Amino acid sequence: MDANILPRVVTISGRVVCEAPITGELSGLGGAIVEERVEEHHLKRDVEIKGKKESKGSVEPVTKKCGEADSWTPGYELKSVNHKEALWYLDDGTGRALVVRAWGGTGFELPVGSSTFENSTETRFHEKSDRIPFHEKSEHFQLIKILGFKRIERVLPVGTSLTVVGQPVRDSAGAIRIQRPHNGPFYVSQQTIDEHIENLKSVARWCQCVSVGLTVFGVSLIANALSHTSEDSVAVNCGKGTIH
Repeated sequence: MDANILPRVVTISGRVVCEAPITGELSGLGGAIVEERVEEHHLKRDVEIKGKKESKGSVEPVTKKCGEADSWTPGYELKSVNHKEALWYLDDGTGRALVVRAWGGTGFELPVGSSTFENSTETRFHEKSDRIPFHEKSEHFQLIKILGFKRIERVLPVGTSLTVVGQPVRDSAGAIRIQRPHNGPFYVSQQTIDEHIENLKSVARWCQCVSVGLTVFGVSLIANALSHTSEDSVAVNCGKGTIH
């Protein structure tokens, strides 16, 4: 902490300690971090209304479905994400350090999750004006049938083993906290530091193989271009030699 090294980055491994854990509504578990997500699950189908016809004095639209008959496309839309984080520390047995905004770190995943699904019978009819051709009198709509809403809750339980790579900062009270550096890595993961190093070595070896392959490919292209240039030069010289 006293060394004048910037950026100052350290590695700490330990267990999650939280004095006031947050209780998850779905799981009932106490954790240092709780994430709540709400997803809308639905079916979609494009519908085209093209022209009108008269039937017994009334005007009725003529509907034509786009694509295969009765083809619904499943999908979902993320409606909301909510993070709750209490003050928590990493304790390695000799001391503890406060970790700040860990859910923004690389490799961070909440290990425990639970979910519920709430059914719905809602149906929406959306106009898609951007798909209306200028020269045709037709209207395009998208029929959306809401299946329901899925609530997902993930928790970082107290006692989870984590490895944090980040910048240590000492506050006015003398306590140490680990945070994201302005320039440098910030890892929060259940993997050990040795596993992180091995993963980085694998990526480095892959990049080295790719660079060698690209180098060989580039050299072959240059050699091929020089060969064609030499052949063209010889042909021109031979052509000049036959002129009297």
